[in-house]
Amino acid sequence: MLGKKEILVVNPDQAIESLFVLVLQEEGYAVTTAESIGKAVELLSNSRVDLIITEAFYQHDPFVFDPAFIWKLRKVSGDTPIVLCSVAPSADGVRAGKFGLAAVVRNAFGIDELIDKASRLVGKPNLAQL
Repeated sequence: MLGKKEILVVNPDQAIESLFVLVLQEEGYAVTTAESIGKAVELLSNSRVDLIITEAFYQHDPFVFDPAFIWKLRKVSGDTPIVLCSVAPSADGVRAGKFGLAAVVRNAFGIDELIDKASRLVGKPNLAQL
């Protein structure tokens, strides 16, 4: 693939979003952000990304995971891999493969794990093109 690998980070917490952007850009990825599922759906309706990293949205019950936000993303993203990176208690029992998730990172500050998942799912960026 020519150019940088494009990652969409969907997270309402600006501090976590900024951390992800910084680290992913340092690794050579192009990063787009959305603070809500609605904004992410709008972006995905008009452009393509290689990977989506999202927080668990709409989790009203801390003991029951609600995958509704995943279906909204999946409807416009096709087969783009989705990584759930969440501190939500309801996401604790979610595993990769469930709900169509490519990977799950349980701690928003598991940066090394997040970078590893990104490179496994979409490959390492072509640093010669940076």
